[in-house]
Amino acid sequence: MKRIELEPARIADVLKENLGQEDVVFVFPTDVALVSWAERCVRSPQASGVKAVALERFIAWDTFKEKYAVAKESGRHAVPAALRKVFVRNLIEENAAAVRSGKPLFKSIVHPQFADEADSFTDWIAGNLPFLKTWYEKFSRYTSDNPEAADDEDEDYLTLYRRYVDFLGDEMFEPAWLMPDFTEERKKFIIFYPEQLEDFDEYEAVFAASENITSYVLPEKEVHKSKVFVYPDARTELRRTALCIRDIVGKSGGELSYEDIALHVPDLETYRPYIERELTNYRIPFVVRSGVRFTVGSAGSIFEDIDECRKTDYSYDSVRRLVLDGRVPWKNKALNESLVREGNRLHCICNYGGGDVWIESLGKSGRSERELELYKRLKKSIEAVTGAKSFEGLRTAWLMFKNEFLADDEFSVEANNVLGRCIAELETLVAIEKDYIVPLDLKLRSPFSFFINELRSKIYRPQDALSGLSVFDYKVAACAAYPVNIVINCTQDALTVVRKPLGFLNTQKRRALGIRDSDAASTAFIRLYGKFNNADGVRSIFSCSERTFSGFAIPHTYFNIAPVEKNHTPFDELDANDFILNERKWFLSESDAPRALSDLQKAQYEHWKASSDFSVNAPRAQSVDAGVKKIIDYVLKERRTPHGSSSEGAFAVKISQSDMRDFFPCPRKWIFKSVVKLREDSLDASLFEKYDQGNINHKILELLFKTFDTLPVTDEDGTFGERENDIRKLIKEKTREAIHDKSFDFYQSPLALRVLEEQSHKFEKIIIDFLHEFCKKEKGFGGCRVVSTETQFDAWENEKRYKYFGKIDCILSDEAGRIIIVDYKNTALPSIASCRADEATGALDNFQCAMYITLWNLADSAKADKMIFCSIKNAGKNAAVIDSENTKKTPKSYEPTLSVFERYAAFFYETVENGNPEPLRGVRHGDDALIAPDVYSDCMVCDFKTICRTAYTVASHKL
Repeated sequence: MKRIELEPARIADVLKENLGQEDVVFVFPTDVALVSWAERCVRSPQASGVKAVALERFIAWDTFKEKYAVAKESGRHAVPAALRKVFVRNLIEENAAAVRSGKPLFKSIVHPQFADEADSFTDWIAGNLPFLKTWYEKFSRYTSDNPEAADDEDEDYLTLYRRYVDFLGDEMFEPAWLMPDFTEERKKFIIFYPEQLEDFDEYEAVFAASENITSYVLPEKEVHKSKVFVYPDARTELRRTALCIRDIVGKSGGELSYEDIALHVPDLETYRPYIERELTNYRIPFVVRSGVRFTVGSAGSIFEDIDECRKTDYSYDSVRRLVLDGRVPWKNKALNESLVREGNRLHCICNYGGGDVWIESLGKSGRSERELELYKRLKKSIEAVTGAKSFEGLRTAWLMFKNEFLADDEFSVEANNVLGRCIAELETLVAIEKDYIVPLDLKLRSPFSFFINELRSKIYRPQDALSGLSVFDYKVAACAAYPVNIVINCTQDALTVVRKPLGFLNTQKRRALGIRDSDAASTAFIRLYGKFNNADGVRSIFSCSERTFSGFAIPHTYFNIAPVEKNHTPFDELDANDFILNERKWFLSESDAPRALSDLQKAQYEHWKASSDFSVNAPRAQSVDAGVKKIIDYVLKERRTPHGSSSEGAFAVKISQSDMRDFFPCPRKWIFKSVVKLREDSLDASLFEKYDQGNINHKILELLFKTFDTLPVTDEDGTFGERENDIRKLIKEKTREAIHDKSFDFYQSPLALRVLEEQSHKFEKIIIDFLHEFCKKEKGFGGCRVVSTETQFDAWENEKRYKYFGKIDCILSDEAGRIIIVDYKNTALPSIASCRADEATGALDNFQCAMYITLWNLADSAKADKMIFCSIKNAGKNAAVIDSENTKKTPKSYEPTLSVFERYAAFFYETVENGNPEPLRGVRHGDDALIAPDVYSDCMVCDFKTICRTAYTVASHKL
């Protein structure tokens, strides 16, 4: 084999010199490189000397090995890669049984502690099998001089080697253990830059005597050393890279297109979504020429979804992910979604205690028969797939699943191709099962887990219908013929390529066996990417960032750092042409209007303009929206009137404190929340809603206080003395009654009820602790008479135009006959200031206290003397808004607040009666100011802001 040094920029010269010789075959490191050079020869006939090339003369290294350098042994066949893993799986299961009997096969490579869950070691151990003979030979020589050197790990590898030799027997061989046979003499081979090839050293001895092989290698003496541009962070690096790509194409005068540029990315898996976003935003056509696993982001993910269902015992998230997987065409999408929505409503989060929460909940629901039947069929099919005892059985179970649930004629071309590849992998395993597994009496605990593990390790790249900038994994296209190569993320860690022979051993053991690691390939790759920096019209750009997406980093030590002016970053002059940055600056009034917009920005602007209302200062429409008015009347009148009532106020407007809370300062929020009752359409499920605990505590107190005529009194020792046990029993009884109250949303969820029952003691403790504080004689309300609990009140306002309406938690009367209104809060209490009108502005933030006092005072001749908020979980913590015994909080001092409250209520009534309530914009005065929300303090924290148009200041103009 001839070995010739060659500058990478001269690859074209070698091709031109040899293309005329039909017996010469060019061997490139990768398919990407060979295709790029073949296309370049055809596109540039003057430079290459040919107008067409025979593609069979351009081959990749892996193809060269398979075709011309194959290990052979008469009468034996090579062991299939999948069969290695089957062998390892059997060995792992044998080891698990041996550990249980106290005689493990392995003590180190599979620790006995993890022997029963060691399937995850399969790929790693199987990957080491091809290197065991090399290790065995080196280890045998070393131990002949150092007989005491062997430890548990070495003994494990000896056991593994011997068992593998026995497994191969007389019919199979391990290709890596034999010397490749190279006897092709009719052709001449040119191998470009074998420094990139991880296994070239294994073939070098075979090629040494072959005169028909020439390898071109990098010159030992380097002519040029590349520079790297260093950015402060990865986001800036990506943005400037996109601008740089646009700049290169724009300034080329048509000589370069995006197809002539390659972007090489170390750690592409992390960077990919960010790169795709930046290139899309900057309108750069691109193709990511990188494979993805069958089970990620494609139709093959259905096997992952099935596996997740079985592993998590049909948790809500796993079932939702499976039946709503849009990458495959389901026969009944509507029923699938209905199953998920019912699971959400019934809180089917996960199975609990051995039962099936889906079957139990859907069966109990009484309205989910179709969903229940679907779930049962789905579960049965999943069990058949995941529980198959053979690959043949797995194939049959999958076909039955597919025929039952998937629409065969609706598969997209891509989905069909991906699933076809997945089933081809399964067919391979079926063939291996027939030819090897059954004859050799091998066993697999779970063929499905083996199959899906194979899919996870397989990579595919779909055919690209688009063209543009090519985005590659690092190392894939180092030798390719792209006029412009851009390498980002050029950090020390990202670009370091370390070759570690027998990498399953630690460094100390490799050194003992005479093996040394090498990172020479790191420099080789960098030099190959920078191959054109000395040629005219082409270039390579290297960049990195001090702060990557994974942390702080430094540039690779090979590079010189490109100089940049103080307080500047690389290519910052390109910001002048950054239409996205300039648009943002214009919106913030930091610059003039941008000189150019992209087609995407133009489309977004025109869509916004078409849907916007620019009549900011136009008078509000006074016409009544009949549809909205009808719904408002139903909400405020009919729905709040007892069924069958025919009293004078049966169809009067009834205003609650929650109406006023949501109406001010934005009536639209009240429309969305209380009238139309918009809810976020989310399929995310939780076992309980955030208010459930507070509602249960309220319910327990309601049921408990209904049994009391007079509240018990807490003794000095903090208990109820002789009544303590009786009260605790009563609390226990009422807690169970509250948990099973049918008014709660979670009542139909067996899982939720089971969890609550398990936690009932916590509710009991909260309530008894609360009562101990609440019923103290001096600081609490012990001995007070219970007037009402959770009672609904309504009362006419003074002019009888509308009614106040609300439910008051508790009303007590003390020994002096004073009326005390109590409102429970589960945790935090409202501030007293929020419940009183601001003396300067007349604004009132919290309407609850004013509403309850007004309701009681209008409904009963005995006026309220005290209004207090009490925290249930923070027992003893309370906030009194009015208190006749406190000179600063007397009922008389609260009258100005009640007057303000009446003003708010009247404005609410007039607005909803006169027309369609809408918020006002701009600076307002008088009552109009009550419904003029502030964009920043009100709109930005509103739950409905994403569907509500509001006013914004953009580029110094009011829109």
